[in-house]
Amino acid sequence: MPKRCILTDSSCLLPNQSSAGSVPIFIIDLPIEDASIKVNYPSSDNQAGICEKEFAVKRITLPDIDTLHQRFIELTSEFDEVLCITLSSGILPFHQNIQKAASICSGNHKIRVIDSLSTGAGLGLIVKAAQRELNHQKTAEQTEAVIRSQIPNIFTALCTSDISTLNANGLADLPQAVISRMLGISVIYSIEDGFLSAVSKVKNSQAAVEFFVEYVSEFEEVDNVTFVNSSIPLSYDLSLLKDQVTALFPSIPLTQIPASATTNALFGANAFSLVIQQKH
Repeated sequence: MPKRCILTDSSCLLPNQSSAGSVPIFIIDLPIEDASIKVNYPSSDNQAGICEKEFAVKRITLPDIDTLHQRFIELTSEFDEVLCITLSSGILPFHQNIQKAASICSGNHKIRVIDSLSTGAGLGLIVKAAQRELNHQKTAEQTEAVIRSQIPNIFTALCTSDISTLNANGLADLPQAVISRMLGISVIYSIEDGFLSAVSKVKNSQAAVEFFVEYVSEFEEVDNVTFVNSSIPLSYDLSLLKDQVTALFPSIPLTQIPASATTNALFGANAFSLVIQQKH
């Protein structure tokens, strides 16, 4: 059998570590930089006018095509086949860059690039599924077919109050960031066809968890339910969600994993999410 590996990006949240002898998973870091946004607020006093405030945020930058090309050269010198699975092209244009890098790499027939239409724990589930297929000696073609069939069965609901970070990454308009800060609300998004789509607004994190309880009840059969904890401690109680998952899917535990620096820079350090893998 050919020697194979998997390449993904640092937005990927893997559910657990690979076992010995598994097809290796390599990570390309998505660089993080400091940024700021300026927001104009109506003046809080009785005088007409506006008040300008500047907020520090993190945002993701993308590796250039030369860097990605060099990475492919390194991997193809060691491995016969490289399966590259990226975060959704509808969230960041990393997928497009890595496709270009793969296309100019000598022997690019060894490289397969797949848009996961997801990120975070959803991307992690897809990457682990690919690893399982390759571990079972499936061909690259068979593995790609399995992965593409599973992508539509990954569902993500994500809550964040840090719309400023979404704005810095081109995922939300500035007026949305202003209103969210002024009203002190959080927004719940789903990832639909690879794009963030706002589905609800909530006043606090516990209300978001209650939304997740209703969200999980929409599914009949699942293979995995994963909760991604926020990096900043928030006052949410997951007991209702755990009870709901146990009642609906007795054999499927609620897995909890931490967010990463990359997902913090993408969605905000107070973001948390629920990812459901529907049975195929």
